[in-house]
Amino acid sequence: MNTKTLLCVMTVAAIVLGCAAPQPRMLGARHCPPSLCEAVVTIDESSGTPTVKIDADPLITVKRDGPVILWRLDAPEKFIFCKDSIAPHTTAPTGSKMTTTQPQWDAQIDYLTHSAKRFLVRDKNQPPSSPTVPPLKLFYDIKVYDTTCSGPSYKLDPAIFNDF
Repeated sequence: MNTKTLLCVMTVAAIVLGCAAPQPRMLGARHCPPSLCEAVVTIDESSGTPTVKIDADPLITVKRDGPVILWRLDAPEKFIFCKDSIAPHTTAPTGSKMTTTQPQWDAQIDYLTHSAKRFLVRDKNQPPSSPTVPPLKLFYDIKVYDTTCSGPSYKLDPAIFNDF
């Protein structure tokens, strides 16, 4: 292979690699600041079926009383949050995702408000009465609706980790 051919191959490879679409990333756990913890929810439609993604899982609140958690929906206008878009994962465990009962959720999470693109709760982050209780993982579902709250929805099941 001569030098000119090698340079042409390298140029084509650089152009192809430079034009490749970036892959969405899941950043892993996020240690939340004391007052406001923000998570960005996105919709990936590249496969033809909308897939819900989040930029941090789990959200970790450490020895704090009452941080606000904000989920921000960064998606095309037709995708929206509704009143039940953030709720405990009450169905059977699947893989590493366990169940959180409604009473467990209610003991830790207070609904504040929501809009089509934002959802806010207050995480009480309060340990049960036992002083030796281990950190608590709250498994929840994110449900994003297509157009209306009675329309099709798409789910993801991340977690909140309360470290008392």
